[in-house]
Amino acid sequence: MTTHQPPNGAAPGWHPDPSGRFEFRYWNGERWTADVSLHGQRFIDQLELLAAASVADPSRPVGRSAAVTSFVVALSSFAVAWVPFLFVLGAIGAITACTFGVLSLSRIRRGSATGRNLAVWGVVISVLAAGLCVVGGVFTVAVVREVSRYFDPGKYQTSVGTCSNNDGFVTLDATILNQEATYRDYTVYVRYMAGAKVVDSDSVTVRRVAPLTKGTIHSTTFVDRALTDVTCTITDVEGVSP
Repeated sequence: MTTHQPPNGAAPGWHPDPSGRFEFRYWNGERWTADVSLHGQRFIDQLELLAAASVADPSRPVGRSAAVTSFVVALSSFAVAWVPFLFVLGAIGAITACTFGVLSLSRIRRGSATGRNLAVWGVVISVLAAGLCVVGGVFTVAVVREVSRYFDPGKYQTSVGTCSNNDGFVTLDATILNQEATYRDYTVYVRYMAGAKVVDSDSVTVRRVAPLTKGTIHSTTFVDRALTDVTCTITDVEGVSP
């Protein structure tokens, strides 16, 4: 914006342009205007208009969009920061909220924005959300480990001890050997068959089997008393559902 003053005591009217970009510029008695003249032609100085528009108008309300964004994003991040896998979104949101909060506080100090309380809370909650993301990361690792142990029970060996049929009441006693170096939980699937026909099935949970130790598998079922050739088979072994 043109700030040079005209000669002392100059009356409103056309005077040499202090910016040097035109021949004359109009002085309204208080300030230079955007009305200019060059080679006898009158123009509007667009640069002067843009400069005037960039000056903050004290009567014009200033926004708080950055502060609101910081607060809302921080709350959303805090809500999901502890959730397995979603903690990544929480971390991204926490960084975004903190950035908007700091930016808003900087604008507030310059007087070009409002919403200081929202901006402060946005920064505070975003920092808490970032810390909570650590919990979400720990939960994620735990979930991945449990899911992995469910689909991969490790090395094991099963052995059927007895499969007895007492007047239609069939009992299976077996063992499962944990060949891993850590405690393991197992879900053992049992199938009862009469010849080639499946007459029943069962699943048995065996927990906390120590390394190189056998866990006990015990399963029972009722079948038709007429069936005398019932056999017991272990069909599959998985980990325990998380």
